[in-house]
This record gives sequence, structure tokens and C-alpha cells, in this order.
Amino acid sequence: MSETYGAQAFRVLVGKIDPAVVFGNEGDWDVVGGMSNELSIDAVVKRGALWSTFVVDGVQTSLAVVPGPVVYVTGAGEAVTAGYFVGGPQMAMAAAARCVSQTGAQPPC
Repeated sequence: MSETYGAQAFRVLVGKIDPAVVFGNEGDWDVVGGMSNELSIDAVVKRGALWSTFVVDGVQTSLAVVPGPVVYVTGAGEAVTAGYFVGGPQMAMAAAARCVSQTGAQPPC
């Protein structure tokens, strides 16, 4: 959407909406001109199997993935988002690790 909408217009819209946090993968952020000091909100760049970058209260931190088995990766990005809202960056990475360690991201019955 932002490819046709335009990076500057997207940033203005984000300013008007005033979200608490903006999530995106590296490609999403590239389309809107990358992360910058223009955004006065918290932000998360999800980088898949590499790491994630979190900007919380203006402080940027990159966290590596939590080591462990990788069985099924579908849902890992959503797990980062959910974990972030539950407990911040550390919980985000732990949630993703737990998600990818099991088929279908479902705990055993």
C-alpha cells in the first residue's frame, strides 16, 4: 500500500493517527524511507531469522533471535507483535522463538 500511497504521505498519516507503536518488516520500512528521527513513536523492524530492532522511548535496540529449534516459521512475526505488547522487546523475541519451535504454533494437547 505505501508503495502507491507514498512515503511522505504515509508518514504524515502516521503522525495524524498517532499510534503507540508501528511494526513492519525491513521491506516495509525501506518503502517508507526507513526509520528516522521524524517518527516520535515506538517502532519495530522485524528481520525474520536475523534479529529485530526496537525503538522504545527514542532508544534503539537490536535483539538477536532466541536460540532454539526451528520447526515451523509461520506466525513468527505475529508472535513478535503479541510478545511486544505483553512484555516488550525481550518478550517479543521469546514469543517468536516459542512460536517457531512447534508445528502450527500450537502447544501440544
